[in-house]
Amino acid sequence: MNDTETKNANFKAKFVRDAMLAEIVYRREKMWKLFSWINTLLTAIIGGVIALKTRPNPPVNLELNLRIALTIAIVALVLPTCSWLNYNWNKVRAIWDSLKSYSHNDQINFVEFGKSPIRYIHAVALLGVATGLVIWL
Repeated sequence: MNDTETKNANFKAKFVRDAMLAEIVYRREKMWKLFSWINTLLTAIIGGVIALKTRPNPPVNLELNLRIALTIAIVALVLPTCSWLNYNWNKVRAIWDSLKSYSHNDQINFVEFGKSPIRYIHAVALLGVATGLVIWL
């Protein structure tokens, strides 16, 4: 392999690594935005329900049909968000593993990825359960 071919191969390798890292950054930002969005909505619902329940003469009583509607809304928000968070997490892991295998000959030290037992999806699920508990208790 001559010098030009080596430079081209190095350029291609750097381009692939940069593209993979950019995809990881994009997906992680997307996961953060999803988490932040659902967290804000669920926290607002919890605050609103607590405000309605603790008010001396509430303008709206949380009757059974309203509780059922709120629960359906919570499920309709939490399930797709968890699905998207899980999908993006799996894509990030796949890209990270591919990046590690692609760069096995380079002198790059990769950190262990995803060892935390708590992820966005777990926090969203727990917050959804907490919202449901606030509605029904």
